[in-house]
Amino acid sequence: MRVKRIQERSETFERRRVTELLRDYTNTATDEEATWSPDGNWIAFTSDRDGNRDIYIMTADGQNVMQVTTNPFDDSRPSWVH
Repeated sequence: MRVKRIQERSETFERRRVTELLRDYTNTATDEEATWSPDGNWIAFTSDRDGNRDIYIMTADGQNVMQVTTNPFDDSRPSWVH
């Protein structure tokens, strides 16, 4: 039971950390659906910073933001291939 609580706390902490990184980087854009890469070095997320919702990635420290998708339709649910 204790291990489960520690794991839940760790997951909650990581979600908060990702949210804080996205909030620190952004101005008026809506950034959502953040997900960590399997190696923990990258975060993928959706953003409407270019006018419609696209998928972006950034390093775990919130730097090196790169747009991954560019099309006129909204993209959602970024995921990593394991």
